[in-house]
Amino acid sequence: MIKNVCVVGGGSTAHTLIPLLRSAGMNVDLLTAKPALWNKVVRFNYVNENGQIIDSLDGSLGIVSDKPQDVIPSADVIILCMPVSSYKIALHRIASEIDKDRPVIIGTVYGQGGFNWMVEEIRNQHALHNLEYFSSGLVPWICRIKEYGKVGVTYGPKIENVIAVSNDEVFGRLDTGFLNSISLDFFKVGRFNLAENFISLTFSVDNQIIHTSRLFSLYKESNGGKWKNKDDVPYFYRDFNEFSAEQLLLLDNDYENIRIALRNKYPGKKFTYMMNYLDLEHFSYASESKSVVDSFVNSRTLRAITTPVVLHGDHYSVNKEHRFFKDDIYFGLCIAKWFAQEMCIATPQIDLILQWAQEYLEDDLLADGCLIDFPANNANRFKYGIPTMYGIHEIDVLVD
Repeated sequence: MIKNVCVVGGGSTAHTLIPLLRSAGMNVDLLTAKPALWNKVVRFNYVNENGQIIDSLDGSLGIVSDKPQDVIPSADVIILCMPVSSYKIALHRIASEIDKDRPVIIGTVYGQGGFNWMVEEIRNQHALHNLEYFSSGLVPWICRIKEYGKVGVTYGPKIENVIAVSNDEVFGRLDTGFLNSISLDFFKVGRFNLAENFISLTFSVDNQIIHTSRLFSLYKESNGGKWKNKDDVPYFYRDFNEFSAEQLLLLDNDYENIRIALRNKYPGKKFTYMMNYLDLEHFSYASESKSVVDSFVNSRTLRAITTPVVLHGDHYSVNKEHRFFKDDIYFGLCIAKWFAQEMCIATPQIDLILQWAQEYLEDDLLADGCLIDFPANNANRFKYGIPTMYGIHEIDVLVD
């Protein structure tokens, strides 16, 4: 039975998870860089598309600390609530405090960036033989922070969720209590389906292709991603248009070619939940969207989300420091490009967007149409999510 959960990080998912887990009777501790900003009781409001509160849930925290030694050793389950690009840093920070002498499970509610590779790295380096892990393919609900450390906002749950685990026994330990408490007990929907492997989560994508294609499109359609007034900035989803949809589908087609290649290369393996964008959207929301534009414009859970911009002098522009870049480029498209190169698959749209990101971020990603062979040094190992950063050079190892 899971009694003690440690939430690591103060992202929007933490503000929803804490009340849900506490309402299920679990003790919830928190590791955060900003302990002084957290209330003892955290609330999330479940709101409709107009911002009206449908329901609320409160959850009290146990220990709140910025020191891993205060909260990690007692945890039965550790769950990361932060951007994907921060997972690896957090894992290395807490690894030495994880109890080696009893079963501990570590996981995340969003796992498209090779989460299993990250955990295996610390598992091996710290001899954590009792450490198992899990990851949800997509965040089970659309959520945001209303007041940091105090109030979160949830726009609604997914109807179906997918989870990958390090072994089937982990799913059994999580399923009856922990997983149900994340969505099903409160929202009455959102059961978890067990994926056969983590690679299915890596290539059954939404954020990685949604965020990057939309940012690219906004840049192209608005004078280099610049707006005079904040009110001029299109909503990220509500104002989704045909040009953005075209870019997304072209990107998904590159991913589909990788998915097809993986199925052909490993005919004995199952990839039940490795889906294209629209199939994943239909499955997750039980929707009947006929097109990409329809899936966003008519979404009751996404309409209120704005485009991440910052003020630069006399105009607003897309925020280069946002997780849409750090997560979805470095731990998204770069991973897909690596797999494609290993299997000799052309990825024209991935290349186009990586080339644009390279110029916009003033960073190095591609050279002569190929992913740069980044050395796995200390400067790079936390920045890029490609397999070589973990010392992995063969696809066979990743699929197994």
